[in-house]
Amino acid sequence: MNFFRQDNGYKQGTYIKEWAGREDNEHLVELSSALDSASVSFRDDLYQALQQRYENLALPA
Repeated sequence: MNFFRQDNGYKQGTYIKEWAGREDNEHLVELSSALDSASVSFRDDLYQALQQRYENLALPA
């Protein structure tokens, strides 16, 4: 999650920690449980899922 936050503006102060009324860690747990953790692409799949959800729920349209 730290890489994701950094990539999305944490140091600059532009990262949004609450998405649609839930903290980013809650989304992380939900998305990771829906993916195959044994997959070799799990890390990339999770990052991509987080990015998509962040763009859809946290960022202004």
